[in-house]
Amino acid sequence: MSEFLRNGRALAPVAGLAGNHRVHWSTAAVGILAPLTLAGVAGCTIGVWLAFPKTSGGASYITGGLLAGCAAAVTVVGLVAWVWGAAVSVRQAARWRPRGGE
Repeated sequence: MSEFLRNGRALAPVAGLAGNHRVHWSTAAVGILAPLTLAGVAGCTIGVWLAFPKTSGGASYITGGLLAGCAAAVTVVGLVAWVWGAAVSVRQAARWRPRGGE
């Protein structure tokens, strides 16, 4: 998230040229939302795979509800981080002013 926010000022000229702030929302989706969501899916998949030898005897503590809850929690965290990152990036772009001579 901090790496994305560092690049928020760099996106300001692009947003100015494009005439809207959709570029901030798009890059936040690609840079924050997608990795967090993919990490949640991969974590659930790998967790089930690692726990499979222990649960192959029939008793399983990893239920479908637990997996759905974990995936939902990671998705909610990803959505919150996406909205937060994009909003901060838009605010940074609003304060950006072109400087000459550099």
